[in-house]
Amino acid sequence: MCGGYWGPERLPDWSSGSYILTFGITPPGRLRKQLYTVTDVRHQPGRTVVVTLTPQSGRVPEYKPGQFVFVRIKEDMYPFEEHPYSLITSPQNPNEIKVAIKDLGDYTHRMQELPVGVEATVEGPYDGVWHVEEKLDNPNENLILLAGGVGITPMLGILEELSLKKPPNNVMLVWGLNEPGEFAFAEEFDKFKREIPNFTLVPFFANEKGFLDTQKVQALLQEHNLLFEESQFVLCGPKLFMTAVEKALLESRVQKDSIYYEAFAL
Repeated sequence: MCGGYWGPERLPDWSSGSYILTFGITPPGRLRKQLYTVTDVRHQPGRTVVVTLTPQSGRVPEYKPGQFVFVRIKEDMYPFEEHPYSLITSPQNPNEIKVAIKDLGDYTHRMQELPVGVEATVEGPYDGVWHVEEKLDNPNENLILLAGGVGITPMLGILEELSLKKPPNNVMLVWGLNEPGEFAFAEEFDKFKREIPNFTLVPFFANEKGFLDTQKVQALLQEHNLLFEESQFVLCGPKLFMTAVEKALLESRVQKDSIYYEAFAL
């Protein structure tokens, strides 16, 4: 998941999309925990760290791009807590998983200094924002990913899967950030540009261009010759971002069943 989660008493207002994911404090139908080892920690701009986890026995359980897992670090300096993180890897790699963690509070601040070699339990996968193999079956249909801030994390998993499947579709990611210093995952994006046949990355910095609204979203698609009526849209980010982008799409006459969401709270 992008970052925290909505409890049942805090449902988002977005009721028009194809589906909305809502999460309680405890996921339904708990899955078995598996023991992993932290095998790599890579720091990124924007106070973000990419953590690689390798299962101590067996293989990574099957999952779909964009799903999330609960992680608990088995180290005395970390609280006995599980936290949800989106998988940024592809299920085609059965030997490891990766999560990206942004410094947004006490616990995630500690995760920025996570040492290699510690053990962790991983539970999941759970749910998912959008399934590549189910929805991108028309080569003439565009895929437009719109992420706000840490909402980029499930998008990275989707793009990693697309880099392996190499679909002919036009794929565009618009990543809304406050400033250029927050731009991360340059190595991953270079790979996606090389390996996804028709991939376009559009970083959108609020301190330079303002926040995304209907006019800006329309201009972006027109600039890249992408038609609203030939596109599917996947949204993930903070509430204000999601509300603004959904409004822009609906005002542009995008069909409700062409909009997919993941909602989260910090």
